[in-house]
This record gives sequence, structure tokens and C-alpha cells, in this order.
Amino acid sequence: MAKFQNKASSVFDALPWFKVGDETPGGVEVLPFRNPAIVGEWPCAQCGKPMHYHGNISTKEGVATVCPNDWIVVGDNAEPVMIKPDAFTREFSPSA
Repeated sequence: MAKFQNKASSVFDALPWFKVGDETPGGVEVLPFRNPAIVGEWPCAQCGKPMHYHGNISTKEGVATVCPNDWIVVGDNAEPVMIKPDAFTREFSPSA
């Protein structure tokens, strides 16, 4: 598991997510995207890929949709957070 550090010097476990079944930090369960109001072939408003390529994770704010290539980050509190690739690159660096 790769360790990453944010600008505030906190250390987190983090991995990019591409599809259901990928390894995740902290054993976070990524479920297949499900929403009866959204057809799986519809493009995602954020990444443009069909929704059937997406996943869902449970966070303290509720269910979050994970796009392929998003990072899943888990800190000391074991709470998963989904972060877009550009924000991850801007905010985190590999930890020594």
C-alpha cells in the first residue's frame, strides 16, 4: 500500500481506483454504481465516462460516486475520501 503525505504533513493510505474489484486502501468496499434514476450508459457529468464504469463508496457524508481514475484516500480515522486526480496531484506527495 502506498503512503502519501498532504501539505499539512498528515500521512494517508491512497490508491487510484479504476474498476470494481480493484485493491483499495483500508479495505474500502467500492460497490458497483447503482441509481435507478440513471441509466448505466449515460455519461458522467464529471468525467464523461458511462456510469456503469463507476462505483459507490460510503463516507460520513453519505454515498459518494467514484469515477475511474479517482483516488481513494484513507487517513487515521479509517474514513474513506474520494479525490479527483488533479486535486490529489496538487495536494499530496509520496511519503518517505
